[in-house]
Amino acid sequence: MFAVSGRRPLPRMVQRPTRQTPAARRRSGPAPHPTARPTQKATPHPPQPERHTMTTDNPTPSDDQALAALYATALGVLLAGLVNDGRLTTEIERIIAAGEKVTAGVLGFLTAAAANAYEYEHGSREAAIDAVTADLATVLLAAGEGQPS
Repeated sequence: MFAVSGRRPLPRMVQRPTRQTPAARRRSGPAPHPTARPTQKATPHPPQPERHTMTTDNPTPSDDQALAALYATALGVLLAGLVNDGRLTTEIERIIAAGEKVTAGVLGFLTAAAANAYEYEHGSREAAIDAVTADLATVLLAAGEGQPS
């Protein structure tokens, strides 16, 4: 079947035994039961951390979730401003660190909240616009007077 090569066989102590002798069987103990589960040996390496891959298990947040997170952030800033206990600076720093989109979203929300507050305070949208326009003119006039010509 196979051609015999001119190689010499390996020395007997290097060869793998094909059959276990009765003495070797006694030393190794009885054979395990055919349905027995093999015992697990201790691994020489510590377990590796789970690798994160792109799967559907970790979906990206939806627009509703992102909007809710933005709303929660803006409410946190609003609460910090109302409580006035020094948390406002921390909240603002967190928003700036989150990036431009978060900053713009929070500013938009707070602007809308301030507009609603002015409208509530002055009774109507038109009256709130008149009040803000008057306040803005006063501030700009005061700033213009303070600058050298």
